[in-house]
Amino acid sequence: MIDFFRFLLVSLVFTLGTTNFSHAASFNCAKATTETEIAICTDPDLSALDELMSKLYSQALRSNDWRYSEEDKDDSKLIASQRLAIRSQTQCDRNKDCLFKFYRSRIADILTTYLELNYYRADPATSLLKFSAEITPQNSIRDWAVSEDGSVEVLMISKGEPEEISRANTGTVYDSNPIKLIVSYTNSAGQLNQKVIEVDDKRQQEAMTLGATLDVETNKLIINEEHTRGFSKIEYERSWSDEWELTYEYDAQVTRPGSGLIEQHTTDYRAGITYVVYSYIFLDCEIVRQPTLLGDIGSWAVPDYSSIEDLDDRDLRKFSVYAFYGYDFESAKKGFEILASRGYAQSLDDLECVKSAIAEQGQ
Repeated sequence: MIDFFRFLLVSLVFTLGTTNFSHAASFNCAKATTETEIAICTDPDLSALDELMSKLYSQALRSNDWRYSEEDKDDSKLIASQRLAIRSQTQCDRNKDCLFKFYRSRIADILTTYLELNYYRADPATSLLKFSAEITPQNSIRDWAVSEDGSVEVLMISKGEPEEISRANTGTVYDSNPIKLIVSYTNSAGQLNQKVIEVDDKRQQEAMTLGATLDVETNKLIINEEHTRGFSKIEYERSWSDEWELTYEYDAQVTRPGSGLIEQHTTDYRAGITYVVYSYIFLDCEIVRQPTLLGDIGSWAVPDYSSIEDLDDRDLRKFSVYAFYGYDFESAKKGFEILASRGYAQSLDDLECVKSAIAEQGQ
């Protein structure tokens, strides 16, 4: 497809000789003979925009390859639109203002219509040139976002292999391709820097939703993921030394649709703890499982007991939380009542939450 596109760019050319140009474009500048081609090849900015358009077009051609039906994989509309765009480009002749306008319009069209990326606060053509080295016909842009003040731009890309994209039983589409973030930002010294963040192995093994989006602030970037029954986010923050560090992960899912159980997993990397929160969709309260230190693989199995009164506070709370998780509200109520009588922290709030669950269950 890439060669076909390049052929379209020079389809009207009759080779009259060989000319040397210092700038590369998506086509062979040594064979450029039309006024439009020469204008592109002799201007480094136009040449860079032409190459960027070619890369994005190649990505658009591959963007539906993971889909299951041939109809959904059909690129005929994209190809037809590119042919029409190239015809309109030749009408610019050597007018560079016309060519700049053409590239900005076509790049924006490919991004929004065929790659389904929405952009804000920046001109996409000019902005994406900063990431040109990371944009190739072989990878895929997953999202791109800019901070409100324009000082930070982030591009999220993956290798884009279609066999690594799959649909779960819930309907959510996951991308198991290695994903990385390229952060372009102005540092404390006023210099423009780029930082490449490799998404960690554990996170990648779990895969990322295909429609994951970026939210970018001056000192923070967030990856947002929508799931069929919930959502998740990953946060990176800029440190005093201008490093971008993974600081926070959050995942909320309705794990038992029939009963409405919501599980929220939170990891605070700066505090070094991870914990789970349980609630139900009809309750305004929640119960927090005992936080654990990162790397702690201690068991959360229900403790052995002959009578829950014999359990120490920690094991009794573990029992009570699991009872709540298992929809056994009466057992949870009994456990939290004992804990509250012992003055165990947070047990009164937990008890009120369980009572609300029992009242809702009885309606």
